[in-house]
Amino acid sequence: MWFAEVERDCMRLLEADPRIVSYRPRPGRLLVTVDGKRHEHRPSFLVSDGARKLVLDVVETPRDAAGSPQPLGDPRPDLTAELRERLRERGFGYQLWTRARIRLQPRFGNACALVRFISVDPRPEDEISAEAAIVAAGGAAPWGAVEAALGGPDPHARLCALALAGVVIADMSVPLSPQTVLRLLPRREVAR
Repeated sequence: MWFAEVERDCMRLLEADPRIVSYRPRPGRLLVTVDGKRHEHRPSFLVSDGARKLVLDVVETPRDAAGSPQPLGDPRPDLTAELRERLRERGFGYQLWTRARIRLQPRFGNACALVRFISVDPRPEDEISAEAAIVAAGGAAPWGAVEAALGGPDPHARLCALALAGVVIADMSVPLSPQTVLRLLPRREVAR
């Protein structure tokens, strides 16, 4: 569930990132003191890659005095510094993402393209065919060749499902195309 478009956009990136094992929106509240004032803070997400946990906040893009967007700006640097320190003490990382930072990432368009197929369940035979095509190509095969190896109806949707499930990984920094190189991810148990 998301409360703002910026949270929805962040969820798209999290869903399409094979390193992410789990994430939970609005995981609770934190009480912090900044400049002598107590703040109740409700983070946007708690994210885990299996080894580390990260508290992630997403906010609208701040603007400078002239009204220009500041994609990497922080609208509340004192609060961010305090959250980062308190969470570090508890063994968590902390990041703040703005809407512009999310949308300016090259992988945002790819994440949106993949998430369109989130309701498609990966089939075991597709996993076997994709792995065979990638192994036969020496560990890296073009998206189009792996799609062809899947055959049958709608291989594109089924390959996107494999990418979302963490079976294959694509270079998300360039637009997805038939020439995009796919590799296998090491096997691990993934619970989403």
